[in-house]
Amino acid sequence: MRIERARGTRDFLPAEMRKRREMEDLMRETAERWGYGEVRTPTFELAELFTLKSGEEVLKEMYEFRDKGGRHLALRPELTAPVVRMFVNELKMLPKPTKVYYFGNCFRYEEPQRARYREFWQFGAEIIGSDRPEAQAEIIALASEILKSLGVSKEAELQVGQVGLLRGLLRGAGLEEGKINKVMRLLDKGKREEVAVVLSEAGEAGEKQELAEDLTHLTGLRGEEALKEARRIVLSESGSASGSASGSALKEVEEKTRKRSLGEVVVGPDEGAAGLAKVVAAPYGLDYDVLEKRRISGAEVEIKPKELSVAGRNVVIVDDIISTGGTIAEAATLLKAQGANEISVACVHGVFENVPNAVPRMLRAGVKEIVATDTIESEFSRISVARLVAEALKI
Repeated sequence: MRIERARGTRDFLPAEMRKRREMEDLMRETAERWGYGEVRTPTFELAELFTLKSGEEVLKEMYEFRDKGGRHLALRPELTAPVVRMFVNELKMLPKPTKVYYFGNCFRYEEPQRARYREFWQFGAEIIGSDRPEAQAEIIALASEILKSLGVSKEAELQVGQVGLLRGLLRGAGLEEGKINKVMRLLDKGKREEVAVVLSEAGEAGEKQELAEDLTHLTGLRGEEALKEARRIVLSESGSASGSASGSALKEVEEKTRKRSLGEVVVGPDEGAAGLAKVVAAPYGLDYDVLEKRRISGAEVEIKPKELSVAGRNVVIVDDIISTGGTIAEAATLLKAQGANEISVACVHGVFENVPNAVPRMLRAGVKEIVATDTIESEFSRISVARLVAEALKI
C-alpha cells in the first residue's frame, strides 16, 4: 500500500536540505550581526489569537481543531501574531526597542498553487517598542541585506506594504472591521479584482468603486510610481485622519530608507580604531575609514576622514572602550560639520554609564544612538557576548 504525501506539502531530500540549511544559516547570521535575537513559538496556538483581529472567517483558511480538553486550537498560519503574543506574555520587561527574528513552518488551508503551499516557511524580524520611521527603514534595509547575503538581490524584488495606510483608507471610506480584514486578505493573496466586489457590497457604489480602483492600481505598481500613487491617494482622502497619519509615516519611512540606501560608513575615531572599523564593516560590505589629524600650519590642525566623504551618509562610529565620551563627541561634531546624516555609536566596553555627562556630551554632539555589548551592564547593552565566550571555550 502506497501512501502519498498530504496535498500542498513537500519532501526535502538530502541535497536540497543542505542547500536549505546553508540559506537558513546565512539568514540567521545576517540578522544576528544586526543585533536581532532568535525566538521561537509553538506550532499551534489558541485559535482566538488569529480570529481576534481577522474575524471568524479566517478559520476557513486555517487548520483548526479542538483538543481532548475542548480547547479551540489552530496550527499557526503565520508567525507575527504568535511573536507579539510571546512578547506581551514573556518579554515586555526587556529594554525597548526589542529586536527579534524568527523562522519556522506555517500552515494555511488554501488551494495549492505556484509558490504557495499549505505548509510553508516564514522568516521575519521585528523591532518591538518603537514606532519611529527609522525602525521601519531598518527592517527594510535588513531584508535587503539578507537578500544580498543569499546572492539573489539582483533577481529579487522587495515588496513594501504599509498596512496602516491601507486600513486607514478603508476606515475612512466607512468600512467595518470585518470587511477591512477581508479586503486585506484578498490584497495579500494578490486577488485585487475581488476587492472591488467586496467594496461594492459595502454600499455607496460610486465612492467605493473609486477606492477599489485606487487600491487595485496602487498594489499593482512598483518603485517610485507606487510611492507617488500612495501620496496622491492619501491627499485625496484627506478626510481620513488615520489614512493621513499613515501617509505622513509612509513619507518619513521613504526618506529614512533612501538615506540608508546611500550606504552607511563605519568610522574609527582615531588611528587606533582602524582595525576595529574594518572588522565591523567587512560582514556588511560597508565602506570604512578613520579620522586622522593633518597639520595644515604650525598652529592649525585639521581632523577629517582619511579617504572617504561622509556627506549625506549615515555614520557608525566604533571604538573598543568609551569612558568620558570626549573623543566620540569630538568625532561626531566633526562628522556633522562635514555633512554626515545620522550618527550612531557602537563600542565593545561601555564604561560611561557612571561617568558624569558622558552620555549627554555625546548626544549633544549629534549622536543619535549608542550601542554597547553586555560586558558592562547598562541601558545601552544591546549585544550579548555569551555566544562568543561559549565559542571561544569550545575544545
